[in-house]
Amino acid sequence: MRKLHETRKISHNGMMRWKRERIFTSKTLTGEWVGLEEIDDGIWSLYYGPVLLARFDDREMRFYG
Repeated sequence: MRKLHETRKISHNGMMRWKRERIFTSKTLTGEWVGLEEIDDGIWSLYYGPVLLARFDDREMRFYG
């Protein structure tokens, strides 16, 4: 089982907090908890349960894929 380093609850408008900023994920995830695992320096995997949703670059504050 994967150990996640961070968890976030997605707000009513699909946003999550990261480094004092709000970042849009998806309105589909409203009210859900997601997990983030750092896979490289500043690069994170975003998970919903066991499902990989995207990669996140915290320097650019942007999701990929």
